[in-house]
Amino acid sequence: MKSDSTKILNSIPASLQFALRSVQPIELFKSFLKVDSDGIEFSDQNVIWKNFDKIHVWSVGKPAVQILDDFLDVVHASCFSSRLAITKYGHSSNRRGNFDVLESAHPIPDKMSLSAADELISRFGDLGSQSLVIGLISGGGSALMEKLMPGLDWSKWIQLTESLLKSGANIHEINLVRSAFSELKRGRLLNFMNGARSLNFIFSDVVGNRLESVSSGMTVPEKIDFEIVRKTLEKYGQSEFLKFLERRKDLDKSFNVQNVLVGSNQRLLDVFCKNLSSSVATELVDFQVDQTLLDQIRDMEELALLRRGKVFVWGGEVTHHVTGNGKGGRNQELALRLGYSLYKSGLDFVVFSIGTDGTDGPTDAAGGICFRETFQRAQDLGLSVENHIQNNDSYHFLSKTDSLLKTGPTGVNYMDLYGIVVF
Repeated sequence: MKSDSTKILNSIPASLQFALRSVQPIELFKSFLKVDSDGIEFSDQNVIWKNFDKIHVWSVGKPAVQILDDFLDVVHASCFSSRLAITKYGHSSNRRGNFDVLESAHPIPDKMSLSAADELISRFGDLGSQSLVIGLISGGGSALMEKLMPGLDWSKWIQLTESLLKSGANIHEINLVRSAFSELKRGRLLNFMNGARSLNFIFSDVVGNRLESVSSGMTVPEKIDFEIVRKTLEKYGQSEFLKFLERRKDLDKSFNVQNVLVGSNQRLLDVFCKNLSSSVATELVDFQVDQTLLDQIRDMEELALLRRGKVFVWGGEVTHHVTGNGKGGRNQELALRLGYSLYKSGLDFVVFSIGTDGTDGPTDAAGGICFRETFQRAQDLGLSVENHIQNNDSYHFLSKTDSLLKTGPTGVNYMDLYGIVVF
């Protein structure tokens, strides 16, 4: 039994790194774009540089710097009037190219999120109908750049965002509320482009690859259901914001915009499972997980107990209501809770949960990996598993038991990867 778990423990990090390399932006751009000195071609469409008086390129998201670097490496164009990446603090150290970078906060916006939006919009000031704006959009942009509707107080807005996150609101609810009060989201950023053509390559971090949900669809004109927004605010005790909804209207004009899906979590999961299957029987169960952390734990445990000896893999994003003041993220919490449940049952197992962007919550870890020895170490160290779970302090528990998974920023953001095997 122990040799089986050791084999899997050694294989998981290698399979993860292999899968992450396969979905790096540069690999996707190389396979998706045909490039020559005149322009680019994709999906039977040609974009000829000389047809535009100005061409701006911008990138937003946690992997924004990596994506812009890779795009510029593949395209090899010198015609861009402006190059800007907007990313999370600490995610620009590996920049290779010649472009500007602004950093701001995630998942809670800060004042730099406002400054980043203002800077991007200011660069659109000289555009017209003969101009082209290329957007490279990945997950995280909802917080990284923001421009609030007039009259909405910034400090109140931060309180709302924090309350929704801590109350267990799912990402769709949070982004819907953000969109309702934003001058950027659900296509509103297009208002600032002065009629320029907007061409956007999108790397999805949302279940179902709904483009209006990736970074809240800043270039995806989409009507907002304000009745659902109202119910969401009431559901989480935020009725004081209802008065602002009365002033909101949907976009009422058309735009010259095209949004193209380039990357998603399904490809990463397929490659991960195929690579891992060379070491152990592996099965991809679902790549559209969209439920609570506790429900996901239940589903994983039930299936693994029924069919022992096979690694089962899921992808998607769970939500969890945080009540403690410890340190951790949803992936670390899932690995700890599920691992402890199996440990108490006396089983031999491996459980892993990974954020594909390399940062799980406000930590330097991508996630966690637990097996029997994790909890035996904890016992030897005198650690209380229950106290760490109750305080949502998965990071410190996993750190002390050498059970954290650390990749550093990966350059991609395709939600989470969950796995389990019971022997």
